[in-house]
Amino acid sequence: MSLLSSTSNYGGIVPSTSASVKQFYVAPLLPKNAGSWINSNIGGVSYITPSNQNSSIYTYQNLYVGGTITNPSDIKLKENVVLLSDEYCDNILKINPIKYNFIKDATKMTRIGLSAQELEQYFPELITNNVDIHNESETFKTIKYLELIPILILKLKNMQNKIDELELKMNGCPI
Repeated sequence: MSLLSSTSNYGGIVPSTSASVKQFYVAPLLPKNAGSWINSNIGGVSYITPSNQNSSIYTYQNLYVGGTITNPSDIKLKENVVLLSDEYCDNILKINPIKYNFIKDATKMTRIGLSAQELEQYFPELITNNVDIHNESETFKTIKYLELIPILILKLKNMQNKIDELELKMNGCPI
């Protein structure tokens, strides 16, 4: 089937119990650099992935997930593991959360988040520079929000330790 077909090509119907991979194309009008997707069933779990495993996925609108977003985190997948320092995590207190609207959002939905430029000053590892798909001469920054969680956890643990120490002092117990 041609990539420019006006119908979707699902490559046939596959029972959910089969361990198979099917490829399909979304049509009717594919933008330049349009890619195909692979639908697979591995160990009874269905997956859909870009056929080009070096591709990222971009959506023009909101992404709604009925399940859970997960990231690989098994220690056996990692190398150069280093514990975060207290000093490094203290930088989280220098960040100013903001309320804003996206310029191109027709609904002008109010959002809450961070400025990538401000966060980059303290946590450059959490920032990605991206080429604007609408204007390839422009770039914009994105934040890896999920990677903020370990920083917040360590800061929370440190704050709880200080609270516990203060409670012991207030109760007249030596530390």
